Amino acid sequence: MIDNITKQVKYKESLDLWFPNLFEYKGGIQVYLQDILQAIQEKSPKLSVHILDKLDRHRPIDKWQTENFSFSFSGNIPKSWQTLHFAIHSIRSALINKPKLIVCGHLNFAPVALWLNRLLGIPYWILVYGVDAWNIKDLWKIEALKKAEKIISIFFLNK
Repeated sequence: MIDNITKQVKYKESLDLWFPNLFEYKGGIQVYLQDILQAIQEKSPKLSVHILDKLDRHRPIDKWQTENFSFSFSGNIPKSWQTLHFAIHSIRSALINKPKLIVCGHLNFAPVALWLNRLLGIPYWILVYGVDAWNIKDLWKIEALKKAEKIISIFFLNK
């Protein structure tokens, strides 16, 4: 996956990563997402990466001390406003930074990426983990999955 990102997004270009959370909860998804950040930092240390994190409030002081990673957190916003705040910041980041690629760390973020793809032509990938990709009823999520450049499953039954 990281090799594909580094082929698509070159030095001096930017990448947007939209993640549900990375730091304040420790589970398999968070470990996987942190591994992605670590691999990007090691393989493409000069790549400009904008990480938008919906649920966390801040980055741990001892992690990701690189000037090429910027973080935006929505976890300090009241829960009733977090989704809207996250969506607005995702759109704002795409408009300002014009990333070469958006990686949606959850299927719930994909409809916004779909619209940015339609409006600005920014390709996007979607990470799916398990039951989030089964029996989808939401038409926007279905359309986003159909139009995604890549869908990456980390759960073997999804493949």
